[in-house]
Amino acid sequence: NAGITNIHQINNISRRASEKGISVTTMGLGANYDENMLTGIAEYGAGN
Repeated sequence: NAGITNIHQINNISRRASEKGISVTTMGLGANYDENMLTGIAEYGAGN
C-alpha cells in the first residue's frame, strides 16, 4: 500500500469532502481490511 495511512489524516480528508457536499462510503473486501478505519472514514465522510 502507498499513500496516507494515518487514520486522523484520512478522517480529516473525509470530513473536508463532506463539508463540500461529497459523501464518502467505504466497503471492505477480503479478510485483511481495517474495519475501524473504514467505519471512521464513512462516519467523517457522511457516508455508509
